Amino acid sequence: DWGVEPMSEPEWETEPEPEAIPEGIPSSLLVSETVQRVCEVTGVTEAHAVAALATCDDDIHQAIEALLHPHGWCWKQKPVARMWVQRYLRLEGRSLNVYDSADHTETRGSSIQDVSGCKLERGTGVPGVSKWFPGVSKMPKLVLRRADLQGGGEASFCFETDEMCDRFVMALEALGL
Repeated sequence: DWGVEPMSEPEWETEPEPEAIPEGIPSSLLVSETVQRVCEVTGVTEAHAVAALATCDDDIHQAIEALLHPHGWCWKQKPVARMWVQRYLRLEGRSLNVYDSADHTETRGSSIQDVSGCKLERGTGVPGVSKWFPGVSKMPKLVLRRADLQGGGEASFCFETDEMCDRFVMALEALGL
């Protein structure tokens, strides 16, 4: 015994732990800030930003990418024969480009170099031969109309999901269609 009493542990001042945000549910402040940020970056309305975030599990980067540069598989109605063929679609700037596949770099002739002045319609369609088979559901459809487009001034695209169609619709609306 050295006659020295052991030192007690110092009491560190700590800040209280913030309340945890439940996984997958951002706080209302974060949601508001996220929606505002998506609107600032993309120029879309709050409703479009909320819809994009909902389809991207609240990931701001995915939502912004989806709004600015949607891409994916679709069924494209051929302008003359009016048959439906599977194509890969990308919105790049003001161009709605059609490709044979996701890895192709050469656009097809049915691409729309500038969507300015197009009228945008959203509906449903039945691509391919499915209209002759009962029980086949209609798919989400996007139609662009402008007098100078191939096939009588109309370009039609069908998508597997509403979400994919909505991404293209939101991005095109953000361009002023």
